Amino acid sequence: MQPETNKAAFHAVWKAAFLIGRLLLEFFLDWRTPTAFNLPARG
Repeated sequence: MQPETNKAAFHAVWKAAFLIGRLLLEFFLDWRTPTAFNLPARG
């Protein structure tokens, strides 16, 4: 496996993990906030 392909794959996995982690973090914070259910969906 070439180093370039390995680096590209690593970058893709890191980017996906970062986006998923951020999504879970926002969902967790919204779930813990009592007023989250009274507010319309953000975005």
